[in-house]
Amino acid sequence: MGAAISESITIPSAPQSYHRMFPLHGLGLSHVGEFIEAYGGRQAFEGWSSEDVCVKIVKPLTERLQCSYVDLLRAIKHPACREGKKADVFVSHAWKCNFLVVVDSLLHHFADRLDTIVVWFDVFTINQHTWKEWWSLESINEGIKDIGNTVMVLTSWQDPVPFTRAWCLFELYCTDNKEGCNFEMVMGMKEREDFVATIHAGDERKVVNSVLAKIDVAKSEAGQEQDKKAIHKVMKSVGFSQLSSTVKSFMRNLLIEVAKKEYDRRADTLGKRHHDTLISMAKLGVLYNLQGAHKEAEMLVKECLEINRADLGVMQPDTLMSMHNLASLYDKQKKYGEAEPLYRLVLGDGHPDTFTSMINLALLYDKQKKYGEAESLYVECLEINRAVLGDMHPDILMSMHNLAVLYVNQERYGEAELLRKDCLENQRIALGERHPHTLSSVKSLAMLYKQLGRYGEAVTVYKECLEMQRAVLGDRHPDTLTSRNNLAELYVTKGGYGEAEPLYKECLEINRAILGNRHTDTLSSIINLSEFYKKLERYDEAESLDKECIEIQKKILGERHPDTLTSMNKLASLYEEQGRYDEAEPLYKDCLEIRKAMLGNWHPDTMPSMNKLISLYKKQGKHAEADLLYKDFLEIQKASPGDKHLDKTLSRKESNRQERIERRDFYRFVFTCPFGYFSIDIIRQRNTEEKSLKG
Repeated sequence: MGAAISESITIPSAPQSYHRMFPLHGLGLSHVGEFIEAYGGRQAFEGWSSEDVCVKIVKPLTERLQCSYVDLLRAIKHPACREGKKADVFVSHAWKCNFLVVVDSLLHHFADRLDTIVVWFDVFTINQHTWKEWWSLESINEGIKDIGNTVMVLTSWQDPVPFTRAWCLFELYCTDNKEGCNFEMVMGMKEREDFVATIHAGDERKVVNSVLAKIDVAKSEAGQEQDKKAIHKVMKSVGFSQLSSTVKSFMRNLLIEVAKKEYDRRADTLGKRHHDTLISMAKLGVLYNLQGAHKEAEMLVKECLEINRADLGVMQPDTLMSMHNLASLYDKQKKYGEAEPLYRLVLGDGHPDTFTSMINLALLYDKQKKYGEAESLYVECLEINRAVLGDMHPDILMSMHNLAVLYVNQERYGEAELLRKDCLENQRIALGERHPHTLSSVKSLAMLYKQLGRYGEAVTVYKECLEMQRAVLGDRHPDTLTSRNNLAELYVTKGGYGEAEPLYKECLEINRAILGNRHTDTLSSIINLSEFYKKLERYDEAESLDKECIEIQKKILGERHPDTLTSMNKLASLYEEQGRYDEAEPLYKDCLEIRKAMLGNWHPDTMPSMNKLISLYKKQGKHAEADLLYKDFLEIQKASPGDKHLDKTLSRKESNRQERIERRDFYRFVFTCPFGYFSIDIIRQRNTEEKSLKG
């Protein structure tokens, strides 16, 4: 392979188009070692990148014939390049990475197939003199699809260079985006050993999360700025965050595979009950848990606990750590009832993890309307934290807030108000008037007053909050805008339309200026102002805003998106209210047809659309059309798979709408929790309620 190339050697003639195509042939991997030995051995390649190998060896060798290295070997009929043999694997790696590390990783990964595997290795496969004539995103995409298998070589595991290179990530995208294509990540023995040693010496959660936190596809770079822009444009089609999640998932799988091989090795050589094997078992269980493979994680963690408990006893450090791992697994699966007693045993009542588990269990009881059990846990949390932390600690204030929410859910408003006031007073003392937690509590108290119909007090508290936010955060901060909008809603509830209108207008103007017309917050402001104008029967202004909203939603969401249909339905209702039936009819019909096609006849959004069109036909005097559609409505009801009282359900949905909106508003403002569990749960609840309210 390294013999001198005769001056008489020529490349067999090929069509000109051949030199402008993606080359599918490859190089036998077993011969790469021969290449290294022929050109000075490993010592000569020490510290070289793939780019160095290309510039110092491959390009000079192929300069005279202007061909690829693989074509050169084919010309001399070298066995490393069998004629007509397509590459089995596309090798993805960063050109700045150490060449020997890349080769060693491939040799290790394909150790059982060295004699047969043929790799597409850009240094050798590409004609380094003419590649610009055919190189493009489209050609790479098609070539990867034709080969069907991609292996990405990672160096180093702690901060993999390929994750920062746009071309490498594009190659991952091309493979993962093609049905039937296979993608793998690999790393060499030294990298594997270093990873195993690192997780065994420290906290595997922190180690893995530290690696994953660095992955951000949007920050990837390329040697040429135009390449970066073109690749990023393609990546945006699936979303940077989605592609980053895909990369993270592959990385987790690789780390699990490395940890599992180490565990299997120790189990085979040392036995399952050996201390080192149990460490590997525990680490692997945690990694499975991080990946969301809870079944595999639970099996390992339980087995580890059983062995430690039998061999060492209950209160030994290794046994306690196994208990903690099992508690953490239950916690992640939201099995809080099973996690809590383990946390108490291992950590004690005052530990943050125990506290978090108790709170999560209480929240679960709250959702299940097991208010007695929830209250007991909340009160216990409050008492424990008071004893351990003192009255002014943020966790105490969090416990007070949670208990107040529970009282609201039980309609124990007097007790809820007292707790909210106590919590707010303590925050003002401990944190100051302008602290975000204090402002959140002010908003929560205002919403409680609104729910109780004490609008005067609610307005007073809300105005105070808004003024503080303006001073601390500025007029254009999202929290300030939210408070401005909610104060406007409060004024509307009181009938204070003159005070509400400028607030709604300010929200819309600021959102347009900062976020642009197409942002969801801007659309919300447009909808809020339109609904306000409808209350005042200022129909021309409302119509203009509704039309603008529909136009934007069609562009960014599409004509068939539920939000677009909701806006079309609102405009149709506006026309109907004004007696403009001919303009309302096509909108109602479009909504109904799209909902039937997208959602089916029995969906809760489809049936109201039928009702609205039936009602409109009656107003128009189109009784035949109304009767025909009503017959369809009755047939659908009869054939409904599970809701024989659909008409009653729909009327209940309409009658309960305002009550649910007010409940949603109450939870919109939540106390920021130091552990993040409370606010996330409430936000999820709010989002679920908002989705159910649409239409």
